Amino acid sequence: MKAITIVSVFLYSLVVFQGNNAAYAQEKAAAPEAKEHHERSPKWEKLEDVRVLRVWQFEDEDKFPQVTILRVTNATYIKLLQDPQSLMEFVNKHKMFAKDVIKVGPWVSLSSVGKEQPPKCWVLTLLHGKLSTMLVSALPQIMPNKPDPECE
Repeated sequence: MKAITIVSVFLYSLVVFQGNNAAYAQEKAAAPEAKEHHERSPKWEKLEDVRVLRVWQFEDEDKFPQVTILRVTNATYIKLLQDPQSLMEFVNKHKMFAKDVIKVGPWVSLSSVGKEQPPKCWVLTLLHGKLSTMLVSALPQIMPNKPDPECE
């Protein structure tokens, strides 16, 4: 009876030990993937007077459409709206996408309905396609209760 108990305890400890090693190996294998994802996570950057978030960096460079979000003041928005070519030059200068943009358009914007004053900030969503054309959508930024100092 003692021999069976000893063998049972030995086999049980062997199974538990192997299970822990397998779990440790799986954790160790998953760690580089998590680290790689964290390193690729885009962050807001400040370029000149524009805040930029390169959302397309979550995926590979060859996945389209690529998306970048810009937060701009009203004055910058008006300049870019009046001269879309300057937006394309800004985007290419700061490497907002994996490849340079060769054409901008169409540009779609939603005006601020029901407000007597223009919005202080705008959110521009830039879509970059395989043919290196860029579509732009512009929305007035919804201001939270706490004012954004960069939109003053």
